[in-house]
Amino acid sequence: MADQTTQDAHNLDFLLDGGRMGEEIRSKDWTRTPLGHPTTWPPELRTVVRLMLRTNHPMFVFWGEDLICLYNDAYSQSIGPERHPGALGQPGREVWEEIWDIIGPQIDQVMNRGCATWHVDHLVPITRHGGRDDVYWTYSYSPIDDPSAPNGVGGVLVICTETTARVLAEQRLKDELKARETLLSEVNHRIKNSLQLVSTLLRLEARSADGEVTRNSLRRASSRVDAIASVHELIYRSGNLETVPIAQYVGDLCESINEALADGRDVTLECDVDEMDVPTDFAITLALLINEIVTNAFKHAFPDRKTGIVRLTVRAHDTHLWVDVEDNGVGKPENAAPSLGSRIVNGLAAQLSAEYSEEKGNDGKGHRVRLAIPLPR
Repeated sequence: MADQTTQDAHNLDFLLDGGRMGEEIRSKDWTRTPLGHPTTWPPELRTVVRLMLRTNHPMFVFWGEDLICLYNDAYSQSIGPERHPGALGQPGREVWEEIWDIIGPQIDQVMNRGCATWHVDHLVPITRHGGRDDVYWTYSYSPIDDPSAPNGVGGVLVICTETTARVLAEQRLKDELKARETLLSEVNHRIKNSLQLVSTLLRLEARSADGEVTRNSLRRASSRVDAIASVHELIYRSGNLETVPIAQYVGDLCESINEALADGRDVTLECDVDEMDVPTDFAITLALLINEIVTNAFKHAFPDRKTGIVRLTVRAHDTHLWVDVEDNGVGKPENAAPSLGSRIVNGLAAQLSAEYSEEKGNDGKGHRVRLAIPLPR
């Protein structure tokens, strides 16, 4: 008898440790359950239970035809007093009846086909602490092999982590960001409308101003305001506050320049721009820079004739954005005094860390401005 008692004690070594749930499992009368006394449990179950009791990761086991429940301390913290410790040794369907429509098919998949499942931030609402609680879990259901069981699967090992706090925090953050983006979109819309009003007032002033110099200055001021307003229009339409589609943006800008500077001249502005998105602040500075260079071409390249072509090309290559503005006009005068427009161009190019150069156009005709602008990372 003493030898048998000693042997039984050794057979129960797999139940050592495990904190509170280890004590609960050791003290439970398992002969009143389908599992029977722990000394008769199959080795596969004993191995899994030993692993479960000696880890701080939440783990749960459904075993046998009745899917008898076993779990560890870490898992007990998530199920509430409604089930802990009463769930221990009870049939799984009875313990989890309220969510069986969710987990039942997953357990069947493991038991009948031996296929594991994997779920990330999955909503499985349960009753705990006196009320219905929306609980999110990342978990897996894996087969526990048992050659003597149907389909070779003796039970299901559940390894899980409750992610409710993180999921709800991320949802709150998304809601806050959405509200912020809505507000900023509305602000951009109002800024765009205000800028368009300013531009319109400048154009009206230009029409009634005395002197060609004053009229040109007002028109150029209006085109600068239009360049900024175009960005805000794109932001409002797209809802993206961080980036701007440069091809669409520069195309809209070219239309605005054509409209503002036509003034009875048959000068064509041709635009060829690569499709890409750039940060909003980069786009605004780039737009002002392109606006100044193209406007300078319209102003200086065709003083004595009414026709001409200005070509704008924007290419993305490697780490740089390459901008070319070329005209077939009279070319830049030798020893031309620095103008306000040229000072603005130099200042904006410096803001973008651009390499700026000027040269004659093809066949020595016209004028070309070239920019190599580092692309934002």
